[in-house]
Amino acid sequence: MRHSKKRALLMIAFAMSAVFISPLNAFSGAEVNKAAERYILSQLSKGLNTDLGERFSKRHNRIVEASFLRNLLRGYIPNLKISERGIEIKSAIFKGALSLNRGKIIYPVTFQYCTFLDEVDFSASIFVHSATFEDCIFNKSASFYKTEFLKEANFRSSKFSGYARFYKASFLGIADFSRAVFGYGSELENFTHFIGAQFLSKALFQETRVQ
Repeated sequence: MRHSKKRALLMIAFAMSAVFISPLNAFSGAEVNKAAERYILSQLSKGLNTDLGERFSKRHNRIVEASFLRNLLRGYIPNLKISERGIEIKSAIFKGALSLNRGKIIYPVTFQYCTFLDEVDFSASIFVHSATFEDCIFNKSASFYKTEFLKEANFRSSKFSGYARFYKASFLGIADFSRAVFGYGSELENFTHFIGAQFLSKALFQETRVQ
């Protein structure tokens, strides 16, 4: 009887750990959904926001190539005219390293409930308009080294699993890190770096946690 209880407890513990571990690991081998990328372009061309959660009920169908997002943010998509609303994407899962170092993002950008599976690098980039990464998950390192945010920067409720680097970043508008979690996950090398960052307006860190 005792062995049966122990076995049951182990099964429950394993199932609970799978709930927390599998959601991101399960996407590492999943394929990119080109239909999701086409949907994003279609919505943006109409000046509408893109909620992949509404369009694709299953999460594995919301996987988008990071290189697609890089080209979108750099303005490399042929014949695509972005409206004044800018780029708004919800519930997307971006796969692959996203490198936009020394880039200039000229549109307002909004990412909500998005997951960045791999490294993100905005080092020395400039966000000309507002930049929102709200309720997002950065599964690996996220570098905003010497990044310039000329308007509002919103990282509310986002979770940083790996190295979060805001070293010498400049925030000219409101910088909101309320309820953000740094060090989210189990990597021992987690480190959050704000040394040398300049906050020229309000900086909000209400209920921000480091763990």
